[in-house]
Amino acid sequence: MLLLFLFLCSYPVAAIDITHTFADSFFVNVPVNASTLQSQLHPDLTVRQFQNTAWVSYIATQVTATKLGPVPVPAYTKGILVRTYVTDQNGKAGIFHFSCFFSNSAYMKLANRVYFKGRVSTFEQDPDMTLSECTDSKIDFISPAFEMTANYPCNSSASSPLPSGYDDFFVNSADIWYFQSSLSSKGTVYSSKAKTSIPKPARAASQSEVPKLSIIPQTRFPVTQDITPSICKNPGSCFFLPEFEVVLEPQTPDNN
Repeated sequence: MLLLFLFLCSYPVAAIDITHTFADSFFVNVPVNASTLQSQLHPDLTVRQFQNTAWVSYIATQVTATKLGPVPVPAYTKGILVRTYVTDQNGKAGIFHFSCFFSNSAYMKLANRVYFKGRVSTFEQDPDMTLSECTDSKIDFISPAFEMTANYPCNSSASSPLPSGYDDFFVNSADIWYFQSSLSSKGTVYSSKAKTSIPKPARAASQSEVPKLSIIPQTRFPVTQDITPSICKNPGSCFFLPEFEVVLEPQTPDNN
């Protein structure tokens, strides 16, 4: 295992795709003023709106499998992704990542070495992050770094079909993932072509199905208010995906 890790860290990966499989993912989608987000983005990117508002998503998830090209690598980790939704100068839809937090230090070192390369403004380890197995149709997720706790349904009997348009916007509408190395300076924006597949459909979680939800973002994230279970009152504001897979091409500076 150690030899594989050292080999991958030294291997030239500039031309290798990376495939992530995410499981038990819980999306908390927060409406935000578009101008608040736009001020933090590279000028090549424009905030994209859904239902007449901009959004920031907090995604509690776990990476269950990763491949570099066809080669599987050890990559099991819990995580939180914070992102918003944008278009580039050519009108292509994209997802912009403000931060990524993961529980596994080995995964972080490998991912940063071969893919992220310091191009996410906040890319940190949260060693106390936990995500339980599905018991009694519920999953418990805890992240002290975000002061985040969530208890949410994990099977179809404890949820309802997601309203039309939500999974298209929040999961499967992006041709590109974007990153920039410094929010304060709006440094170089990097892009990666993305292909997402959803083998099992997303399910909506109502307020009554998420009895324990609290997210208190740190000030460097573009949402200042505390997020409580009331955010889930809209049928599509909080939903979960049993599994989704993303294939990402190597990052390159965006030249649009």
